[in-house]
Amino acid sequence: MNENERVSEINILDILRDIWNYKLLVILLVVAATALGAIKTIYFTADTYTASGVLYVSSKSVDNTTKEDEVNKGDIDTARTLSTTYIETLKIRAFLMDVSDAINNRFSYSEISKMIQVSAINNTELLSIKVTAETAQDAYDIAKNLVSLAPKKLAEVNEGGSIKIIDQVLKPTTANDSGLFKNCVIGGMIGFILAIAIVFLIAFFDKKVRRSEDVAKRYEVSILGVLNY
Repeated sequence: MNENERVSEINILDILRDIWNYKLLVILLVVAATALGAIKTIYFTADTYTASGVLYVSSKSVDNTTKEDEVNKGDIDTARTLSTTYIETLKIRAFLMDVSDAINNRFSYSEISKMIQVSAINNTELLSIKVTAETAQDAYDIAKNLVSLAPKKLAEVNEGGSIKIIDQVLKPTTANDSGLFKNCVIGGMIGFILAIAIVFLIAFFDKKVRRSEDVAKRYEVSILGVLNY
């Protein structure tokens, strides 16, 4: 073992020793930060509810599809490409204003835009529409009108295609996960990091000599002997 490795090992041991000496402080800060994370989640984080529906997007009109004109891979690829256009269409201001009017303007179009999530399911021609709000009724009303108004709006974008509602919106009965466990873990980690920082500061400004090794390291001298009283 060379001198640098030896010094590094000693420093690590010193750090661990300091942490152990102030273990009560570390434990208290970790517990306190974890408790604060739990309190914030339980008492200061509002419950949210999510309602959702699913649309099927086809590049062909239902009226024009026959047995001889079955949907092939190219049609599916086209539908998937159109999905991106459809997703953005359902986020535009004009459409969201229609949704706002349908719910008697309880929320503005800008507020609704922050509540919705539109995405393709596993890169298929299925579109998932989700709405998250602070009450189950609001989530249901917005999602229901989004899904019901979407086919007409999307048909304006692609006149040759068809859009079907294949999963109707249901009113949510339970709140979403509040993230209690996650917030407690994050709080505990923050408390631990804060405690370690405080221990480092205390050790850095502490000039007391407690062991003969401290004298040898600080003044770079050899210790011949120690007198115990």
